[in-house]
Amino acid sequence: VSSGEDSVTNHLVGESSGGNSTVHVEVVTGDLMSEQIGVPQIIKIDVEGFEYEVIQGMETLLKAPGLRGVYCEVHFGVLESRGLGNAPMEIEERLKNAGFQVSWCDASHITATRV
Repeated sequence: VSSGEDSVTNHLVGESSGGNSTVHVEVVTGDLMSEQIGVPQIIKIDVEGFEYEVIQGMETLLKAPGLRGVYCEVHFGVLESRGLGNAPMEIEERLKNAGFQVSWCDASHITATRV
């Protein structure tokens, strides 16, 4: 959490003992969340280099017929630095295997739709 105006996290405010602080959040898989609240029609994934893990946690959800589209920003550099250089290709393959038509709308964004 940062309160600096140039920070991408400047909208999240927690208790602070200085310039930065920590906010604890519960993390669940997409599969578990869909069991709890139902299957969404659209999912947008923007997780700053952890998109592979998000897709891994959506194995059942991705196959749900009610899910019509997945839109994902892919951070090639972050994935590469984490030793996951093949992750973009694997993300694309998982989406295709779940029945989506997959395309890259630019150099870092995947569009996956089910017809």
